Amino acid sequence: MTQQDTTSSPLPSGARRAGRLAGLAGTCAIAACAVIWIIVLSIHSRCPDAAAEFYKGYFVAWLFFLGMSLGAMAAVMVHHLVGGEWGHYVRRFGEAAASVLPLLFILFVPVLVGMSRIYPWADGDNHDAFVAHKRGYLNPALFIVRYIVYFAVWIGTAWALRTLSIRHDRSPSLRTSRLLRNVSAAGLPAYVSTMSLAAVDWIMSLEPQWYSTIFGLLICVGQAVVGTSMLIIVLELMSGRAPFAGRVQPRHFNDLATLLITAVILWAYHAFSQLLVTWMGNIQGEISWYVKRSYGPWRVMAGILMFAGFLAPFVLLLQRRIKKRGKAMLWVCCGLLVMQLLNIYWMIAPSGNEPYPEVSWLNVIVTVVAVMGIGGLWVAIFVRLLDGPPLMPMGDILPVALVLPGDASGHGVSDHGAQPTT
Repeated sequence: MTQQDTTSSPLPSGARRAGRLAGLAGTCAIAACAVIWIIVLSIHSRCPDAAAEFYKGYFVAWLFFLGMSLGAMAAVMVHHLVGGEWGHYVRRFGEAAASVLPLLFILFVPVLVGMSRIYPWADGDNHDAFVAHKRGYLNPALFIVRYIVYFAVWIGTAWALRTLSIRHDRSPSLRTSRLLRNVSAAGLPAYVSTMSLAAVDWIMSLEPQWYSTIFGLLICVGQAVVGTSMLIIVLELMSGRAPFAGRVQPRHFNDLATLLITAVILWAYHAFSQLLVTWMGNIQGEISWYVKRSYGPWRVMAGILMFAGFLAPFVLLLQRRIKKRGKAMLWVCCGLLVMQLLNIYWMIAPSGNEPYPEVSWLNVIVTVVAVMGIGGLWVAIFVRLLDGPPLMPMGDILPVALVLPGDASGHGVSDHGAQPTT
């Protein structure tokens, strides 16, 4: 297949149709969220905790899709720095996912409106000495300023990656390739730094008495799991269609699976390290975060996360026959997405003053509806962004792989073609 063939390969009509349906479903679900929001505010005098449960449920869904965009962007930057065939097949997906960030910037507004309901430091009536001590950093004005700065860095990085990549399609050059590497070299540490700070602002400060020095990195690695899983799922769904048909081979899924298992191991390692250090320290202000999440249904969720969020995918991703099969990887990745959503819910939902919180039915309903709403809009814009530039980066195009007869693993002879030298 030539470059012209790839250029003329539009987004499949089925993908466009799915994007329109996702947008419609997302709009309806967001409207449902708005109705629930109005009802919750109207009964606030009788049910003062309802507003907090609403905002936490919405926040869970928003954080999940933020992680999908940022994790995919991080994978694109990693590819620009280390190379490899695998990145050519998912780069457009990662760039499109990162370009959905402006939508997520807007959709955070309800959390800003209700911050006093879920953040103790934002409540002017909270006179706790520990909370008051942190108000120099944790206050609504600086919270909003930092929120704008974080998104400015992320949106700027996503814009640079997509713009330079499309420019490289039109006029391949070593200068543009170097610029992409330079943007990635600066953008990757900038993302980890800003997301670590954002994790403190948005998640850790829900319970100001608790802190962890590796919490920010734990959130970043969890986003890497979500973003990489999404890229693998989309690649498998598109693998039988132009321009991917005949190009995507089992070894490409194997490489992506290796990246995914690395993220899964790092996530489990940091989660266990955080628990171990906190438990060994045995300081009341620190262990309370884990105590309330080790009670009743939260204990069950923790067990599910341990088994289905790490042990099962770890064992599955060690199997080469699974790593090389796109359909098998699709199901593994879907499971990991569900587990990471559950992980975010497990972190956010129990937060508050209750020492032994129960699962709130309102919180669960809002989380499900918000996932459908934000997710539907996210998918609709993601598909719209894919429907434009070539689905594969033209500047680094890879011809159809020439697989030797009988080589089911896909490790045949492949001519990658001449690379741009101008």
